[in-house]
Amino acid sequence: NFAHKTAFFTATSTNFIRKTVFMQRTKILNDMAAILKLKEPYLGRLNNAEYTYFANQICNRSSAVSIETLHIPEAVYNAYLERTTRLVDLVAQSRVSEETVQIAEVDKLEDKLNVYLMATFRNAKSSPIAAKKAAGTALYNATKPYVGAQRSPQRQQVQTVQGY
Repeated sequence: NFAHKTAFFTATSTNFIRKTVFMQRTKILNDMAAILKLKEPYLGRLNNAEYTYFANQICNRSSAVSIETLHIPEAVYNAYLERTTRLVDLVAQSRVSEETVQIAEVDKLEDKLNVYLMATFRNAKSSPIAAKKAAGTALYNATKPYVGAQRSPQRQQVQTVQGY
C-alpha cells in the first residue's frame, strides 16, 4: 500500500513538475520579446571623452558589419563619421585661454601686495617714531576689515579689494 501511494505521488509530482517547467519556458519565451528590445542609452552621463569613444565604437562596429546590412544610407554614415572625427579633435583641444593665465598671475600679485601692505601697516603701528606710529595705527585700523581678503573665494575677494 505504501509503495502504491509512493508511485502515485511520484507520477503526480513528475507531471506537475513537467507542467511547471513547460509553463516557465512559455513565460520565458513570452518575456524574450521584452528582453530583446533595445533601450535608449542614457548618453547624458558620459563625459566628452567617453561619448567620443562611444561614437568611434559605433563607427567601427557599423563598418565591420557593412552599412548596407544595417540599412544605413551611405550619406548618413559618412556625415556621422566626419562629425565623429571632428569630435575627436575637439575633445583633445585645450580650452585654457591666455587671458585666464594672465588673470591668475595678476590675482597672485594682488594677493602678495595685499599681504605686504597689511604687514607694513602692522609693523608701522609699533614703530618708535611717533609720526610713523600714528600713520601706521590709522592705516591699520582703516584696513583691518580687509585682513585675510586674499584667502576669500574669488568673487568675495574682488568685492573686498574694490573696497580698499
